[in-house]
Amino acid sequence: MALTFEETNVLGDVVDQTFGKSSTERSGSPQWVVKCRMLNDERMLIDYCTIVNLLSAEEMHSRAKALEDGGMQVIKKYVAGTKEQFKERAGRALKLDVKDHSTSVEHISMSAYNPKKTAYFRVTAVCEYA
Repeated sequence: MALTFEETNVLGDVVDQTFGKSSTERSGSPQWVVKCRMLNDERMLIDYCTIVNLLSAEEMHSRAKALEDGGMQVIKKYVAGTKEQFKERAGRALKLDVKDHSTSVEHISMSAYNPKKTAYFRVTAVCEYA
């Protein structure tokens, strides 16, 4: 069942992080950020981002699975919170399922004189809703 116009507005308000609504407050930690974008009437993207410090490229490979799992746990918690808030405001349950996800690493600081590297670690999940 597709969302009505009013339900779409409710969902948009639930996932909105503008106008004083913090993306770190909703995620439950100042250590990471969760942002959501509604793509169309059926899909949304949920982005998880955290900053990691690495001593080597090999360390990133060894920590990648743990970081991915942690990111997916935060996204699942975000999805559960979104469902709960939608039900409170719209009066009906929202079907919201994570269909796929991908990870990425973006180095933001590194130097030939310092072995420490700082990077953004992102998990982007594609969700379908009805």
